[in-house]
Amino acid sequence: MKRRTTTEETSGDEDVPRSEGNAERRIYTDSPAVLQALFSNDLVRNLKYASERLGVRIVSRDNWVKAVGADEKKVQAAENFV
Repeated sequence: MKRRTTTEETSGDEDVPRSEGNAERRIYTDSPAVLQALFSNDLVRNLKYASERLGVRIVSRDNWVKAVGADEKKVQAAENFV
């Protein structure tokens, strides 16, 4: 499985409400099926759990997962979770 990660400071795009200066990590997988398999075929429940425990906003679409938060260390923790 290929995994590609992007890191950037967000400025307000797409579907995640946020303020200036939030850290963002986006992790790409080969396909949506790979992403589902990584989360034991219960992507929604497991991402919600991770989001609540880590204190960051986590969303997924197609073949990627994105973590957004004000605390860079928490966003890095979310990246490591995936």
